[in-house]
Amino acid sequence: MISSSNGYEDLIWAGRSLTGTQVLDSDSSPTEAEIAAFLGNNKAALLAARQALQRDCYVTVVYDGAYIEQFGVAAAALRNLAKCQNLKITDAEQRGDVSDAVRIGLDLFDLANASRRGGLILNFLVSAAIESTGIYWLRKLRRQLNEAESRFLANDLLRVEASREVFEEILAREKQWDLAVPGPSDEELLAEMDKTLEVDEVDSIAARLVQQVIRDVVKLPTADRNGMHRSIENNNVALLRLLAIEAALNAHFVARGTLPEKLQDLAPEFIGRLPIDPYNGKSFVYRRTPDGFQVYSTGPTGKDLGGQFGSSMDVQCGRADLCLDMGDYSFSCPINPPRVGLVSSVISRIRRCFR
Repeated sequence: MISSSNGYEDLIWAGRSLTGTQVLDSDSSPTEAEIAAFLGNNKAALLAARQALQRDCYVTVVYDGAYIEQFGVAAAALRNLAKCQNLKITDAEQRGDVSDAVRIGLDLFDLANASRRGGLILNFLVSAAIESTGIYWLRKLRRQLNEAESRFLANDLLRVEASREVFEEILAREKQWDLAVPGPSDEELLAEMDKTLEVDEVDSIAARLVQQVIRDVVKLPTADRNGMHRSIENNNVALLRLLAIEAALNAHFVARGTLPEKLQDLAPEFIGRLPIDPYNGKSFVYRRTPDGFQVYSTGPTGKDLGGQFGSSMDVQCGRADLCLDMGDYSFSCPINPPRVGLVSSVISRIRRCFR
């Protein structure tokens, strides 16, 4: 073990030290026995990773072309750690320990923060993928929690967000990188991505679609690419905040047997402060319904569709409001959605690698 002052280095060491990682990429879900064996065999590495997350963690960017190779090694290690957390949550669910599952889910958010702090856009994309995995698991658990667990989740998510490095600092380093390190030509980049897609397990139609999207992205001006990255950032922040609010709503309902008249009634008793919608700087939309409640963001368009929900691509297309469960919806956008919607489909491929 490295055990440096920078916990990030220990994270990478832990991820690279894992053994039997074939179970992480199995086409079929591992059995309880396989999960238990894997976690037991890697107990020391996973403990080291958790201890590393309790220290300062930050990426150290070296402004040299060799950094990209180092990034590849680190990304693979972080991916394995994220997938280990997925197995740990599955194990906790099988044991009926919801509190432990929530704690592990929050570890995923801490891992995401450690993966972006001090890094470049590449590091940000890895972080966004890990973060979306944490959102995926915790949203599934949110209605199984008691009052204390719900309060804890709501307020610890505020802590998680407060420790996220602001996106503008990542963009500033990316700009410095572009000035200091000559990048590959568009042709070289496309050739490398085409080669990657050849070995990827996707059908030919999907592969051609992704190739076209990548070509569109490469041709975009830097400002437009940054805008798409900002869209990913806003999407994850909105979902994280909605998760915190829904946890607080659940705590209120369990404690009082009813839902609040307005979101502002949740703070400070059930949540320390009320998060706002990152898209417009205002309160999220909330209304009580005969079956419960709706709480959502109007998304990038800013148009309130009255609680009409759909997939992430539908949100980007302006055909749905952004809710915590949008991952459960099939998209209904036109065949040729806006470019930002297509880019979201590429990003979703990256995220699936971490789940």
